[in-house]
Amino acid sequence: MSTPSCSNTVGQIAPNHSKAWQEIETWLPHDWTWLRRASLACNLPTLRKDAAREELRLDQIRRTIDQLLDEKEFFIRKTIRWILREM
Repeated sequence: MSTPSCSNTVGQIAPNHSKAWQEIETWLPHDWTWLRRASLACNLPTLRKDAAREELRLDQIRRTIDQLLDEKEFFIRKTIRWILREM
């Protein structure tokens, strides 16, 4: 899943659907690198629109980063840095 797909599709739909976030959390332990990366990247649209704090789902972002922190994959580590810069 590319970053634009994640940001422009999943990232636009998920903020208004709690079941979407539940599904996104299941992506974290997945073997496919790009799906693990997408579990974090889909937060970008909400971060970029200067959303109200309650919309940001900071707890979920923290949990996701915590679970991916030891990740060796370059693109996942890059996405972690990207999210942190946006915050």
